Amino acid sequence: WTDYCDCDDDEVREHKINNKGCNACRCVARSDEDEDVERSFKLGSLNGAGATGHVQFRLSGTSLSVRITARGLSPNLPHAQHIHGALDSGSNTCPTAANDANGDGIITVVEGGSSYGPIAVSLTTSGDTSPDSALALDRFPVADRHGNLDYERTIEVSQEIAAQINEFHIVQHGIDFDRSGAYDGDRESSIDPDVPLEATVPANCGPPADNSGAVTTRSTTTTTTREDAPYGMGSNGKP
Repeated sequence: WTDYCDCDDDEVREHKINNKGCNACRCVARSDEDEDVERSFKLGSLNGAGATGHVQFRLSGTSLSVRITARGLSPNLPHAQHIHGALDSGSNTCPTAANDANGDGIITVVEGGSSYGPIAVSLTTSGDTSPDSALALDRFPVADRHGNLDYERTIEVSQEIAAQINEFHIVQHGIDFDRSGAYDGDRESSIDPDVPLEATVPANCGPPADNSGAVTTRSTTTTTTREDAPYGMGSNGKP
């Protein structure tokens, strides 16, 4: 402990009042519990959907609060949405036209997945959030009649996901190409033959491939204690 601390970026400053009433500090290694991470980024349209949006993450330990505001989605329909990314890959990105392997003008889930990676978290409105709920359309948010969707939920994620939260992307799915008011058509989803292509095709993704508009901030919280303060007392000797 010392009276002055010049901590490195990977350290946090701890404070205490010693038994002589003087302030002291020390630098200790930063841990996941020491900081909150806030991240915001844009969602860019895919497959001509015209669907855009904005995402806000707040991570505290392994508690992740997610807020999504999207516009231009297919109205009155549910939209599956997930946090995508391969752990430890460091190369997750949103897809581009180059992902359209068969040249049919549509980037399917399988084609886009080669860029943004597998599902890490299903952003459902209730219940399970694991990849097992990837197609739980009855538990994904529904866009209103104008194609607007607002989503907010706080969930628990694994320590592995929390540690790499800045490497992941969000993808919202579902495009009513023929404007029939339902996910239908003859084409099957690239991931489930029992589900129409329209229900799973990516409508947007973020942050964009060039990472434009992405902002990440980190904040730490330190506490001040007193070595000789009785249990339940603060540094001034009062509760």
